[in-house]
Amino acid sequence: MHSSLDDVLTLGRDQEVQYELRRPSCAETLAASRPSLHEINAIVRSLGIHALGREDYCALLDGRMETKGKRFALILKRRRRVIAAHRLPAWWGAVMTEPEHARDLLLIPLFTGMRQSKVIALRWHYIDLVGKVLYVPQIESGNWFGLPMSDFLAELITQRRRIVGWSDWVFPGRGHSGHIAEIKSIVKRVAGRSAVPFTWQALQRTFITIATNLDVPAHTLKRLLGGGTGYDMGGYIIDDVESLRDPVQRIADRILGLARPHERRRLRACADRR
Repeated sequence: MHSSLDDVLTLGRDQEVQYELRRPSCAETLAASRPSLHEINAIVRSLGIHALGREDYCALLDGRMETKGKRFALILKRRRRVIAAHRLPAWWGAVMTEPEHARDLLLIPLFTGMRQSKVIALRWHYIDLVGKVLYVPQIESGNWFGLPMSDFLAELITQRRRIVGWSDWVFPGRGHSGHIAEIKSIVKRVAGRSAVPFTWQALQRTFITIATNLDVPAHTLKRLLGGGTGYDMGGYIIDDVESLRDPVQRIADRILGLARPHERRRLRACADRR
């Protein structure tokens, strides 16, 4: 009998995300060990797949999912929502009507693919405005990932520095954490105003989709998303970070071209009026 959930579930990728139980006894193993919904979803979420609902979870444990021969399979639809190119102008226009903190909060994942937890907890000492590099701490390894900023993003962050002043946080908040924590109202407001439903993950996927359409190599994209080796903040990493600058700039230029090129001038004009 299988001893762990990892022994029970294997990932098989097709047009859908499919979890296949390896042996006929696996259904019984799940029924006997009864891993919690939280335990199963910990694996599911780590692979970027939509978590199971309570109904599917109960069906999985009770052996009521579709059976094919001796294989017991659970099919999960992957969340594939992105902001389509033809809808990006409407979304962009709605974002530009938001207060600066909300606007910047939504633009950063679109131009970097960064996770929500990383963006809302950004501190100013993570950012080199002169070198146009954003250093992201990798909690798991204790190292730092250096991400070059496009011209647009560097301009946006520089403006943000003037707005925020001397706060340690890029996005300061009033809660006990010191930084902004609640973004649901911002997403809901922009989605309603633009008629473009989206999530934070959709912004990340849009970044990835545009990079892929520009033929950015898979290994480069992985490094842009922080999937490569962690970095120290020493000077010897500069050449490695600089090797990512060209694809970052190409992705940013494509996003601006798809959205509305004049919006960049609008941002600059807003900064001049301040």
